[in-house]
Amino acid sequence: MGFEPSNPMDAGKMDTTLSPSDVKPLVVVESRYAGDIPRNEAYARAAVRDCILRGEVPLASHLLYTQPGILRDDVPEERELGMGLGWHAMRRANYVVVYGDLGFSSGMVRGCVAAIAAGKRIKLRFLKIEPWFSMAPPAPSGPELLPLEILRQLEVED
Repeated sequence: MGFEPSNPMDAGKMDTTLSPSDVKPLVVVESRYAGDIPRNEAYARAAVRDCILRGEVPLASHLLYTQPGILRDDVPEERELGMGLGWHAMRRANYVVVYGDLGFSSGMVRGCVAAIAAGKRIKLRFLKIEPWFSMAPPAPSGPELLPLEILRQLEVED
């Protein structure tokens, strides 16, 4: 009988050694959360899937910490705590991936500022698939405009 991941008793039998080819980049995912939360959560899950299919290990703290019973995004102190935890994890990431099909929120801009401060590369991606491709991004205004220092740091990817 081999290793069965569904059996917790087999955890000690797992080979945890990694060859250099097994190491995958850890990436922080930035995408919209506030606003149309069901749509934005579905989009963030699609972004996480895109990262996985690219061979990355994605961390989307806005999906993790906003689950019921963890932190409440509608409570400003808890939202700030969650964002801070995501930025703390960012320090260990290889780079940050920003998904822009739905535009850029003020939280995403703050995440990009944190990435620049941490010396992280920022990759800009678009899923370009339905239904996201046909959705017009919200009109940028106020803090949702990307500052020039962030625009200069973005590496646009296919």
